[in-house]
Amino acid sequence: MKSEAKSKAKAKQRAKQDKQKAKQKAKQKAKQKIKQKAKQKAKQRGEDKK
Repeated sequence: MKSEAKSKAKAKQRAKQDKQKAKQKAKQKAKQKIKQKAKQKAKQRGEDKK
């Protein structure tokens, strides 16, 4: 009984961590997209602001 409860708790925690990791990855991807868009805009404006 005890070990079963332990493994269930572990599985729950692992699922929680996976969710958090997925959230972080999504955030990073969004940040990268924004950065790339900003870079492209800067290029279009002309790179005289170096």
